[in-house]
Amino acid sequence: MRGIVLFHQRIDMRRIYSSILTIGLSIIALAQVVNDQISLGPGYANQSFYSMANGEVANIPQDGWDIAFMTDVFNTSMIVNEATGVEVYLYGDISEWDDVTIDDVVEAPLHNDEFFWENGALFQVASPDPFDFGWGAYDFFTNEVQGTRMFIIKLADGTYKKLAIDTQVLGAYTFRIADLDGSNLISETIAGADYSTKNFWYYNIQDEEIIDREPDSDSWDITFTRYMSEVIPDAYYLVTGALQNVGIRASEAGDDLPENVFWGDYPLEEEKNIIGSDWKYFDMDMFAFVLEESLSYFVEDRNGDIWHLVFTDFVGSSSGDIEFTKELVSPTSVPELTG
Repeated sequence: MRGIVLFHQRIDMRRIYSSILTIGLSIIALAQVVNDQISLGPGYANQSFYSMANGEVANIPQDGWDIAFMTDVFNTSMIVNEATGVEVYLYGDISEWDDVTIDDVVEAPLHNDEFFWENGALFQVASPDPFDFGWGAYDFFTNEVQGTRMFIIKLADGTYKKLAIDTQVLGAYTFRIADLDGSNLISETIAGADYSTKNFWYYNIQDEEIIDREPDSDSWDITFTRYMSEVIPDAYYLVTGALQNVGIRASEAGDDLPENVFWGDYPLEEEKNIIGSDWKYFDMDMFAFVLEESLSYFVEDRNGDIWHLVFTDFVGSSSGDIEFTKELVSPTSVPELTG
């Protein structure tokens, strides 16, 4: 019997030692500052999708698409590829499809929302009516979103097209695209559910082609990319920065040096541009980008782990290189000692 008791004691001690070792490794992991780098290429030609835990997931060209549709069946968001110069303008009522001239467009281009992926460029003309989605409105009789407005879209090469979304039914979009005079008409019906693991599916207008370009939405936390930002009221500029994935929360620590901040003092928020682009600025005297010293970020990843993100270098358009450090400051769980 005494031998059996000692055998169980040895097992218990091994379990305790194993738990102590695991906790020790967790503490070491918490103390590690990891240096990392991504590159968007010369002229910021690429877009990088990044996981805080696993590093870069994908690095793909910014071009090749013009408009993208959100895959969520309960969302009607459409974004345009502002990074390559695509612009979209409100033209008028969808009934005006046959009478279109560029001279009738007097409004400024519509922009993708800076704060939420769910509010794309075509949403920006929506009225206060909660069932108005900009390009269309919800019909209670058909349970569909029916197109109400049409748009002119200017492609990256300067070509103008007219665009109308006719319906959206549980994520399936029916839309029309044509030259302004009605020629070269494209009519498509595409089911977003076919791309349900992604945030968006993408469309190349000139090639009449669906582009499956982004990684699965549960594989990345932030994306390094170019996007339009309202730098001053009513003045939009193309900037380079980091945007959070749908559902990823972050906070900005902008009141002290990175080594002095504690993540718990900065509430996490879901706006996609918490990190954004203002962690750097261009110094005209030095003619170079300068990093904001008292500015860092906390990012809560898909697993609930919280990381401290600090930018350490930004070269600019010559290479598109972005350097930063990341540190795991709050894991989701700590192993418990069990007898």
